[in-house]
Amino acid sequence: MVVPLDSTAPARPPPQALLNQRWQWMALQCTMVACTILELVVADVSDSILFFILFAFGCEMIRDGFSEMNKYCLMYGLLQALACTSYLLRFLTEIGGRTEYSFHKSNGHLTVNTSTSNFFDLSKGWKYNLESVAEGVTTLSTAYGAYLSLSAHKLLTEDEATQEAQLGIAREERRRDLGRLSQDMRRALENPDQASVGDTQTSLTVQRQDRFTGKAYKLSDDD
Repeated sequence: MVVPLDSTAPARPPPQALLNQRWQWMALQCTMVACTILELVVADVSDSILFFILFAFGCEMIRDGFSEMNKYCLMYGLLQALACTSYLLRFLTEIGGRTEYSFHKSNGHLTVNTSTSNFFDLSKGWKYNLESVAEGVTTLSTAYGAYLSLSAHKLLTEDEATQEAQLGIAREERRRDLGRLSQDMRRALENPDQASVGDTQTSLTVQRQDRFTGKAYKLSDDD
């Protein structure tokens, strides 16, 4: 499934409910940085690159007061959801015990040894336990990112629907007013002797004045 990135969508002011979540987005960005550093320390370069990309993606969305959020939040939410699914499956399979594999080659034969250890084991050293911490943190961070971005997409969709409904109501009222005015003007043209323009509360009556045709008299100054 391919979801197109609608980069041509016009930027618009976000709803106030989304602006109130700014601190949550800042917290998410901090977790993305923490995951990037953790994955680098445990020498997982591919995951560190992934979280750096998600961090850069998030910076693009929250800049300029979330003006670009409507373009990218759905794609960002899907990326976070896919990453969360991958990390969650790995976390669930290792929470009961982590399995390690070692390979030995002798006399032309390859021997594979497996050993299972607790998810946290101080005897394994700091790197082993830090890897376990990284698995938990990355799972929670991607789940939080998916929830936050998909919630933002829902808020933006509802706000857009509300604006379109209000615009439709305004257009309908304008069309109705123009139609009423057109009918009043048509009646005024058809009946010029008694023309009424306007609604029932406010009307303008136009009376036609005829020319005087009687006998003229001159007023005398002697009176």
